[in-house]
Amino acid sequence: MTTRQQLQSLFEHERDKELERLDDISTMAKRNGRGGDVVEMELDLEVGWACQLLAKFGTRVELSLEDGCAGLA
Repeated sequence: MTTRQQLQSLFEHERDKELERLDDISTMAKRNGRGGDVVEMELDLEVGWACQLLAKFGTRVELSLEDGCAGLA
């Protein structure tokens, strides 16, 4: 397997995991009666992203939305 194929496989795997996670969030929102409330669902997604960033980078890394921020990658 070449490096390109390995990267492609890795990206597809990560994409599939993220889609599954987003589907789980959507399902839980619907189950809790908030599936039709777009604002609440967007807030749930933002909290999910924030938790993932904290899990990956910890609390000692300063993250921003500027170019070059490790969190944007």
